[in-house]
Amino acid sequence: MIEKIKRKIKTIEDSKIYSISEILNLGVIINTKQVPSAFTIYRLIEGGQLKARNIGHGKKFGRYVVKGEDLKNYLVECYQIVN
Repeated sequence: MIEKIKRKIKTIEDSKIYSISEILNLGVIINTKQVPSAFTIYRLIEGGQLKARNIGHGKKFGRYVVKGEDLKNYLVECYQIVN
């Protein structure tokens, strides 16, 4: 599983802005059942573990985007991947 995630991390562009659905499609953030989950991504954002920018209307109608560099940094820290 970690090898698969390492390969996917290499495809993430630092300057690109990723939406929640794009992160979900990458499959790099998974829940405890080893399945990609939007709820898990939102929980990480709201908990402050994954840096994101809210481009929606407040927290109730939030629409988050994540910079590729921040996504990579989180994944490297989370899975303890050494570059």
